[in-house]
Amino acid sequence: MNNILQKISIVFSIVVLWILCDYLNIYLLKLFQIHDFLYAIYLLAGFRLLAVILFGWVGVLGIFLGYLLSGYFLRGFDIQDAICLGGLSSIAPYIAYQIWKIILKKTNDFLNVNFIDLFYLIMLSSTISAVFRSSYLIGIDKNVDSSILLATFAANVSGSIIFLFGLKALFNLLRRLFLK
Repeated sequence: MNNILQKISIVFSIVVLWILCDYLNIYLLKLFQIHDFLYAIYLLAGFRLLAVILFGWVGVLGIFLGYLLSGYFLRGFDIQDAICLGGLSSIAPYIAYQIWKIILKKTNDFLNVNFIDLFYLIMLSSTISAVFRSSYLIGIDKNVDSSILLATFAANVSGSIIFLFGLKALFNLLRRLFLK
C-alpha cells in the first residue's frame, strides 16, 4: 500500500511542478512564443526528461496529467489536443531514454553520465518529441506547416540544454561546496 501511495505522491508532485513550470514558461518566456502551440525555448522538455529518468512510467503519467491540465487550463487547448499532445509529449522522452540506454549501454543509475551522453539524450528526445508533436499538429491541420518540425526540435533542444545542463552544473557546484 505504501508503494502505491508513494507513486501517487510522485505523480501528484510532477503534475503540480509541471503546471507551475508551464505557468512560468508561458509568462516569463512569452517573448519567445512563435506559434500558439510553440515557444522558441521550451524548458519543460528538460523537465520531461528528468521525470522519466527519475521515475520511469510514473514520470510519464505525471507528465501526461500535468500537460493535460496545463494545456487545457493555462494554454486554452481543446480537450482532445490537450489529451493527444499530453500523451505524445509524455511518451516521447520515455522512448528516447530507453533507446539511449540501449545504444550507449547505460543503466538506470544515471551516475556516470557525462555532458556528451546527456547531449545525445537531449537530441534523441527532442527529435522524437518534435516528430510526434508535429505529426499530430499537421495531421489535424492546426494551421501549421512542416517547418514546425524544425522549430519544435530547436525549442526542445534549447529548453532541455538550459534545464538539464543547468541542473547538472548546479548539482556539481553543490557537491563541490558540501563535499570539501
